[in-house]
Amino acid sequence: MKHILYLYLLLFSLSSTAQLNLPLKFQEDIVKWSELLWINDAANNNQFFDYSFPIDPIIDNDTIYLFNNYEGRLDNGIYVNISGFTIKKVNLISGLKYWEVQRNYTNYNIHPRRKGISVPQLANGNLLITLYDENKESNGTNSDWRYCYPAFILFDTKTGIAIDSQFVNYSDLTTPSFFSIASPTLETKTELAPRFFYENDKYIYKRLSFKFENNKIKPILQYTHLDHFGKIITSDSIYLFHKYFLDSYRYVGSHGDSTTCATISFTTGNTGNIDSLEVKITQFDHNLVKIDSFLLNQYFVDTFKYIGLQYISPKYFIVLTSLEDFTTLSTHLCFYLFNNKGKLLDKLSYTLKDGIDNGIIYGWLFPAIDIKNKRILLTHSRQNKKSESSFFELRVADADDNTVLKRIHVDGIRDHFRTQWATMMDNGDILLLIEQFNVNDPAASRWYSWIMLDGAKMGIVTKTKDTPATLNQLKLHPNPTTGIVTIDHLDTPAKVDIYDLNGSIVQSVHNVTSEVNIDNLPSGIYILNIMNHQINERHRIIKIE
Repeated sequence: MKHILYLYLLLFSLSSTAQLNLPLKFQEDIVKWSELLWINDAANNNQFFDYSFPIDPIIDNDTIYLFNNYEGRLDNGIYVNISGFTIKKVNLISGLKYWEVQRNYTNYNIHPRRKGISVPQLANGNLLITLYDENKESNGTNSDWRYCYPAFILFDTKTGIAIDSQFVNYSDLTTPSFFSIASPTLETKTELAPRFFYENDKYIYKRLSFKFENNKIKPILQYTHLDHFGKIITSDSIYLFHKYFLDSYRYVGSHGDSTTCATISFTTGNTGNIDSLEVKITQFDHNLVKIDSFLLNQYFVDTFKYIGLQYISPKYFIVLTSLEDFTTLSTHLCFYLFNNKGKLLDKLSYTLKDGIDNGIIYGWLFPAIDIKNKRILLTHSRQNKKSESSFFELRVADADDNTVLKRIHVDGIRDHFRTQWATMMDNGDILLLIEQFNVNDPAASRWYSWIMLDGAKMGIVTKTKDTPATLNQLKLHPNPTTGIVTIDHLDTPAKVDIYDLNGSIVQSVHNVTSEVNIDNLPSGIYILNIMNHQINERHRIIKIE
C-alpha cells in the first residue's frame, strides 16, 4: 500500500552507527541522566538490543531497574536472536548506577542454549527474573529458539549477585516446551510475545495464539499453569471474537491482574479505504473470565486507509490511522489515546507533506503518553540536511493540528537517534530507550541508551516557586572528611539518607539543619541523599580515618 511505503520512507530511511561507547548528547541542558547499553564481551559492531519487545522498568521509591534483552551475534557475524540480557539498578533522581548484571549466551561451546528475560518482578525484597530458556531437540544437538522452557534467576537487589536459580531438567524428554519470544510465525509475533510469570513455586504461561477456521483468523488467549519443574498442571483458553478480518492484536497483563486485549478488524471497499470496522478492547481476569468489553467504532468517523495499534499498556493504548492524499501528495496521520475503559482521552494529527517530509535526510515519529495531563506526546527526531544537527521534538495536540512543546538539538551533525520506547515518570520526567546511529559509518551497527529527560525543562510540568533552579544548590565540606560533614545553604531541615556504593542505606538522619556526622562509618565513598520539600540532591563524600 502506497501510504505505508510513504510513511516508512520517512521513518526508516537510513541505517548506520553512533558515537562509540558514548550516550547521545544534546546542545541544551535537558538530560537528567543517561545509561549506555553495552555488552562488555561482545564486539563493537555486535551491540544490538531488542526493542520490539520492551520490558517495562521497575520503580521502587527512588530506584529504577532497567531491563534489556541482547540480540547476539557470533564471532563470524551470524545473528542468533535474543541470547542474553542486561539489568541495571540506577538511582531514579541522579542516575547513579549501583550495579549491572550482564549475560551473553552466544558462545555455544560454553553456553549451549540462548536465554532472554520474560518478566522481571520484585519478590520478597529480591529481584526475580523469569526467562525464556532455549529448547534442544531430542537428539541433543540441534536447538530451536522458537521453543523454550521456563526458568528463573533470583538476584540480591543490594549487590546484583544471583542467589538462586531454577532451570528444567533438559534430559527429561517428557518436559513440555513452549513458544518463545523468538517465534517467527503469525501465532506469536514479538508484540504478542508469550510470557512466563512465577509465584508461589509455580509458573504461569500467558500467550495470545491463533486458529484458522473458514479462512478467518481466530485469536485465542491461553493460560497454562506449570509446576516448579515446568510440567503442566492445568491449561485453559478463550476465543476473542471479532467481526471482520483481524489486522491488529495485542495484549498486556501481569499475574494476578486483569489482562487487556485490544483487537482491530476491518474490511476495505472498492476505493481501498476502510469500509467495515471493529475496534475493541476486552479485559479478562486471571481465570479467563471476561470482566468488561468496549467497542470504540464511534471515534473513527474520518476516512482512512490504514488503522493499527501503536502502543498498549495496562492503563492506556494508542491507535494510529493514516490516509494518503494523492492530490497534495501528503499523508495524514491521526493518533488516538484511550484508557483501558474505552474512553477517548486525546487525539493528535500530523501531516507528512510533499517536498518537506519526503526530502529530509531521516526522520522518526514515536507516540508516548503524558500521564500527568492525559494526552499524547508525539516524539519526533529528525535531520533536515547533512550540514545540520538532528533535533528532537515533543509535539502535543492543538485544535485540529499539533504544536511543538519543546525542541532540542543533538550535539554535532553526525549523530542521530530514534526513540524506540518511552514512558513518563510520576513527576513528569520522560524515560526514553533510544537507538543511536551515524549516517557516515559503513558498519551499520547501533548503540542504545536509556535517557531521562527533565519534564520541567521540556515544558511538560511547571516548576513551582519552591523548586530550586539548579540541581546542586547545596555545598558540602570538608571532602574528604574524618567524620563531620557541613551542609551550606540548607534553609529548612532535611532528611539525609547515606548510601554505600552497593546502593544500600547505611545511615539515615532526620531534621538535619547544618551538618551530618558519619564518624561511625568505615573509610570509603558514600552518597548523601538530602531531601526536604524544596530539594532532592545527591552528593558524593569520601570518608577517611
